[in-house]
Amino acid sequence: MATSTQRTRFRRYFGDPGTVWTDDEIDAIFEEATEDAPNAVMIQARIIGIDELRMNATKLTNYKQNQSSENQSDIFKALTTMRKELVAEKYDAEEDAAGTSVRVVNTAKRPARTKDYPSS
Repeated sequence: MATSTQRTRFRRYFGDPGTVWTDDEIDAIFEEATEDAPNAVMIQARIIGIDELRMNATKLTNYKQNQSSENQSDIFKALTTMRKELVAEKYDAEEDAAGTSVRVVNTAKRPARTKDYPSS
């Protein structure tokens, strides 16, 4: 269950004046986010919120009449870009929480192969 501060931050992130999500819906999103990634709950909650908005955005179509047009499909593209950025941010947050990891790489030089030519 989300605290009132988390609900306020969640709504502020999406510019929601309180009409897009009810408190119960935000609580459900935070509950799901806590199950998936306890280290990065707020980021995961935002990703889930964007997924819900993306599902609604798939219903939108482009509109064109005379000289004016509205590209409603751009909303889906923008949400997809936001989601990619948040997934990268979540990955970084989880890496920071897990601590520094070191990758050991073999730096030894491999000997060159000799070419074998078939004898005729």
